[in-house]
Amino acid sequence: MVETAGSAEGDARREYLTGVLADRNGQVFEGNVLAHLVALHALRQADPGNPVIEDGIAALEAIRVPGGGMPFITGQEIFVTALAALCLARAGAEDGLLERMGDFLSSAQHPDGGWGYTALASQSDVDDTSRCLEALRVISVSQYRETLDMGERYLLAMAGADGSFPTYVKGREADVDMTAGAILALGPRLGQRLTASAGFIASRQHRDGTFPVSWTLSTASVANRAIDALEASGLHSHSVKQAVRSLAQSQNPDGGFGQRPGMTSDVLSTAQAARALAGRAAGRVVPDALHYLSERQNSDGSFTSVPDQVGPRPIPFDFPVLATIHALNALNH
Repeated sequence: MVETAGSAEGDARREYLTGVLADRNGQVFEGNVLAHLVALHALRQADPGNPVIEDGIAALEAIRVPGGGMPFITGQEIFVTALAALCLARAGAEDGLLERMGDFLSSAQHPDGGWGYTALASQSDVDDTSRCLEALRVISVSQYRETLDMGERYLLAMAGADGSFPTYVKGREADVDMTAGAILALGPRLGQRLTASAGFIASRQHRDGTFPVSWTLSTASVANRAIDALEASGLHSHSVKQAVRSLAQSQNPDGGFGQRPGMTSDVLSTAQAARALAGRAAGRVVPDALHYLSERQNSDGSFTSVPDQVGPRPIPFDFPVLATIHALNALNH
């Protein structure tokens, strides 16, 4: 990250790193602890006495968890709120609660129309934008019309020529999960690109019916979004049937599902599989999956599971409330 001391490029990069860390106002850069650490190490190598380094270390100290450990990110409040709002709306939560969640999401929108995963992140991404659009549309289309219009324009601008969507930057590596999310968020607003977007998802399906994972460890997580997106498009019914059959066949004897076929069952994978298979799989597949979930509910109503998200790929990190959100989402269906 830093060139040899004294070079013009090296000076420019040191100035950039100093600015990046100084502009945080005591917060972790982009809410990403790893990126923050990389910037600190690079700046310390080039300019050990820079006072910004001490401020950057203080920002890390402020987010240490009990026991001294350090999280991967400072928070995920936008992503989690969008997911929670969507499933709470479907569960019949009171309007006042949903409006407060909607107002929070609307206030966190970036000037480019997109959203990041946390309020500290200035970088918009397709995943969080798709989730926020889905949630706001369920809460109130009329109340958030301007917010929705801006978000839709951001998403449409991120589409590749082949209908695929990346995570962060247009033209970069396309992703099945991101493309599925965009279809679900935009629907007919994709226009003629809908056919290409659905075609991209179907083209990435493996021979065994699964789809490539990316920001998750669970094949059920990606299958859930891909199946919903392809059905919403009205295209590639064969791919949907193949994905449903493959996912149903991976069910374990205890009724649950693992992150990969043959792996031990866990709550998150089971919840995502049950949601994907509801109304699509025959026999006892879904009832047995829901029974697995009900048997593992905690006394306070919550659920506990293994880490499901990865970042940076393929390092897993845990955000415990997601198990409860996805379990509620499965039970809603």
